[in-house]
Amino acid sequence: MLGVRPSDVAVGAVISPAVVVRLEDALGRLRTTYNGSVTIGLAANPGGATLGGTTTVNAVAGLATFANLTVNAVANGYSFIASTGGISSDPSATFNATAGAATQLTFTQQPTSAAPNTPLAPPVIVTARDGQGNVATSFTGAVTLGFGTNPSGAVFGGT
Repeated sequence: MLGVRPSDVAVGAVISPAVVVRLEDALGRLRTTYNGSVTIGLAANPGGATLGGTTTVNAVAGLATFANLTVNAVANGYSFIASTGGISSDPSATFNATAGAATQLTFTQQPTSAAPNTPLAPPVIVTARDGQGNVATSFTGAVTLGFGTNPSGAVFGGT
């Protein structure tokens, strides 16, 4: 049984607080004498993520603490399952993995050739992405577009 519910997390960030698995007997009492290994995995994996961090730990007095778990894909509805000695837990409560903070800008619609003083069609689209390449949906900052290379000395127009 999971003792600490997994919290929503940004992709690539460590889930905090740490996920804790309680090892209980048939009556729901903590097995304080259990110190064996416990493995955790994803029970529901809607984003096709890879679970990162240490996924097998030794319990201490019946509690297995997973202090550095991460997921690497954005999705809602992930859950964990824990196992030890051929016994598995029920799935945990669900949690969501969201995009992290913007760390890069990418062109998702490249500029095209156009006659002078004619708007580019289709328009140039720049997307803010997190360190994992996910669209940083919380990004609200301004983006300034300019020439990287300008062999003819053209003047940039438009918004």
